[in-house]
Amino acid sequence: MGVDRSYVARNDASRQRLAARLDDLTANELLTPLENGWTVGGLLAHLAFWDRLVVVRWALAAREGRTTPIDISEEMTDLVNDAAMPAWLAVNGARLPSLALEAAAEADEAVAALSDASVAALAEEGRPRLVDRSRHRTLHLDAIEAALGH
Repeated sequence: MGVDRSYVARNDASRQRLAARLDDLTANELLTPLENGWTVGGLLAHLAFWDRLVVVRWALAAREGRTTPIDISEEMTDLVNDAAMPAWLAVNGARLPSLALEAAAEADEAVAALSDASVAALAEEGRPRLVDRSRHRTLHLDAIEAALGH
């Protein structure tokens, strides 16, 4: 049996959903507050950061001859989010939609091109978010759409 690459279709669908959501997003909507001090714009910067981090983690793994990227604990993820949120909230709103979409496309392209060995090893390690970017995007797109009433 082959390696499960169903994440590629989910990533494509979530990226298309992101693009559709960003297509008509206004400057005022970017400032819409969300839970815990976040804004729609801040959340888009957050999505761009984590998608790009996936890309650079896989690139480092490839350079080092590793099958899978280095791990980041949930605790470290929370610390990064807390430390980066002020910067994410300060990013120029006009650029946020394209940053998020570009990062999503880069991440999706990178994980779609992974070897079967890497995808299988990652599944064994229980770290699906390093290939299935739709999980993270869906979580935040749901919050954005709820806040904007869409």
